[in-house]
Amino acid sequence: MLLLRDDSTRAAVAALMRSHLRAIQAAQAGSDELHRIQWDKLVSTVGSAASAPLATEPLRRSRELTPSAVPAGVSPRQAIRDLLSALPLLERSVLRARPNAALNIPPSRFVHYYESSGTTGDPVAAPKAVDDLVVNTMNIGEMWGRFLVPGDVALILINGPFAPAGYQFEKVLEYLGVMSARLWTDNVTGDYGRILAIVREIEANVYVGTASRLLEMTQFALDHAEPVPRFARLLLMAEQTGPHLLRHLEELTGSVALVCSYGSSETGTVAVTCERGRLHLQSQSYLAEIGDDSGIRLIDGGPDRGELVVTTLDLPSRPLVRYRTGDLVEITGERCRCGSAQPVVRTLGREQDVFALGDLHVRQGDVEALLWPSDVAVGEGPRPLNYMLVLRGRHVVCLITTDRPASTSWCAALQRRLAEMFSARTFALRVVESLPPLATQGAYVGWKLSRVLDLDDTTLWDRLPAPIRGVLQETLQTLDAIPDMPSVTARDVPRPRTEPAGTPMAAQGTMTAEQQAQFVLGVYFRTQAAIERYMGADRLPQWTQHVAEINAAAMRRQLPDRAAQARDLLTGLNSMLDVYGSDTTRVDEADRTVLEVRRCGIYDYRERAREQGVQLTLGRPCEYCVDLHHRTAAELGISVRNELGERNCRWVTDVPVTGAPTGGDPTGVESAADTAHGTQDERGEQER
Repeated sequence: MLLLRDDSTRAAVAALMRSHLRAIQAAQAGSDELHRIQWDKLVSTVGSAASAPLATEPLRRSRELTPSAVPAGVSPRQAIRDLLSALPLLERSVLRARPNAALNIPPSRFVHYYESSGTTGDPVAAPKAVDDLVVNTMNIGEMWGRFLVPGDVALILINGPFAPAGYQFEKVLEYLGVMSARLWTDNVTGDYGRILAIVREIEANVYVGTASRLLEMTQFALDHAEPVPRFARLLLMAEQTGPHLLRHLEELTGSVALVCSYGSSETGTVAVTCERGRLHLQSQSYLAEIGDDSGIRLIDGGPDRGELVVTTLDLPSRPLVRYRTGDLVEITGERCRCGSAQPVVRTLGREQDVFALGDLHVRQGDVEALLWPSDVAVGEGPRPLNYMLVLRGRHVVCLITTDRPASTSWCAALQRRLAEMFSARTFALRVVESLPPLATQGAYVGWKLSRVLDLDDTTLWDRLPAPIRGVLQETLQTLDAIPDMPSVTARDVPRPRTEPAGTPMAAQGTMTAEQQAQFVLGVYFRTQAAIERYMGADRLPQWTQHVAEINAAAMRRQLPDRAAQARDLLTGLNSMLDVYGSDTTRVDEADRTVLEVRRCGIYDYRERAREQGVQLTLGRPCEYCVDLHHRTAAELGISVRNELGERNCRWVTDVPVTGAPTGGDPTGVESAADTAHGTQDERGEQER
């Protein structure tokens, strides 16, 4: 509930609610009054946009030439078409470069500050004013009110402190008198235990959030022998969710799944679902155009398909005129059986949400139609729960999780079905216990990067927000431990040059192998810097333990033999040190493996990175590296010891002959804390 102290503001909000409800009713009825309402709002929007710092000279001239009333002898609809065609387009790149320049009032006059995710460029400021909140809440609420009633209980599960969706949906549910619990999942631990308990306690029957979070919560419940939560309705948002994925989620949760809305942080909610699962353009608040190679045209009620271009009509404080969203949509041109005359739109994803394999262009729906075909009944063998595609050269690997153990014959049949799509590539299917962390980030990085990890496209990684880069780093570590996985590992990357980088890689065109090595190291290093900065000293041990558990679990799957695990413990460290140009020697003896590091190149790289402006918080790289390897050893029950010098170190792992590790505490835990945090003399004493 929006509680306002100022009498005049409350009165203005009440008047706005009354007038906007009439506009909603006109739009849903398809009355002629709608076009006159749109014209009046468009004239006001052009005036507001022309006075914003972002306004171009053509837009300012258009304001001067725009009549306040519909010209004589011209219908409001035609007047809108004529005016729009004379206005310049607003490119996404322009808005991203100067996001605050689109604001028409000082920042202090907004009530909330939000940003877009920034996954395809720099984040865009998207603050909310009172009128913005009121209009958006009513637009969504008047549609959701067709199928939600007081007495329903909703779980809102949307991770993203800077995005407005979670708060906005909470306001909508308040508007409808529906109780909600807006919860948060720890991105580091991924622990859904308390959330599942709350869902049972409050008897939530409505889920509001992303498909990827729902799948992750379901996987958690199955892994921990907890009941999979059942809902009456799923209101899904922020991710491209096609019919096959919707059916899959319905079968998992016993619910009716709806794509609840479509929009962005910049534009607000452009379309909202009805009770029949159709997304309706909110034509009382937006003018929508479709663009393709033939040009840009106003939606006229008939079928159409192309890039969506929107003009906001109810955002006077941050108006957008003819904003190119980059989203591909289809206008069905059919009247929905729900009774609303608002145009029905189908989202087809963003222009970049396609990956090309030669002449083949693959979309999300193509993959999911094969994973969850409509002709396969529930209960016929295992069911794929979730998936990720990993691309490297001519290799395509599909990682999947399942709701029960999968037989060899079942995996072979699914692999044959999927391989037909990738006939020009080497294809493999791998069933894993859990997907890499990036698979849960679809709402923030989009389908292509969250479910299609192209390891040859390193430029895509560097566009991620800093916290997501940490998730990518963890994903690469997880992939590296999966048998036969074509991934980027330290062993794949040539030794880098030692002089500082000059021209940015992106400006050099096609990169040489040496330049690629520098770029990959840069991504790895910025990722580690992000971990240091955003986790902080207090939470870094928690993150380190999480990574250690993943590494240990992967090693146990790949190397069941305890002796092999002990010998392999230092392999990754040795390889990474080699990539950074370190001076190392590894010796494998009968009962132990010794790694001598005479000079650690990571120190050199840290100094170069710091000179180039990378913010580092740890005093030494050893604070993370040593702790991680000792925690991994502890998880495996392996004895490991180390001795640290100024820029050198010595590691020893005892190789067990049978079962238990030899030497030291049989748990291998004795040095985990002391070695990571003790003094140099104490570490030396442990070795001696």
